[in-house]
Amino acid sequence: MQEIKTHELALTNGAVLVLKSVLPSQGWYEGSPISIPIAANDINERLSDIKQPKQEASDEQLVEWDRKTYTLSGVTEKQREAMKRCVSFYLKKATLPIINSTAVLINELGLSEE
Repeated sequence: MQEIKTHELALTNGAVLVLKSVLPSQGWYEGSPISIPIAANDINERLSDIKQPKQEASDEQLVEWDRKTYTLSGVTEKQREAMKRCVSFYLKKATLPIINSTAVLINELGLSEE
């Protein structure tokens, strides 16, 4: 039996929120094999445990929460490819905010090399 290669991504809470906002959206997976949106859904389900901080949080608390490391381990090649295609799609459309969280995604998914 062939061993499945997996990845560990060092994201931030903010990067996870960006992913959660784009992965379930429509359009980015057009022309992809059906396994890509399925993989995206799998990742999105795994990210469902993260919650935004309370609205009463101070600016400092919000920044601290946003930049807190969120390790996503056991990511398959298909799941990584799904995240990469999705983020790349929205970057090319210039619809992702240019913030630290987006930069983390770009670097962790290897999109800075494109």
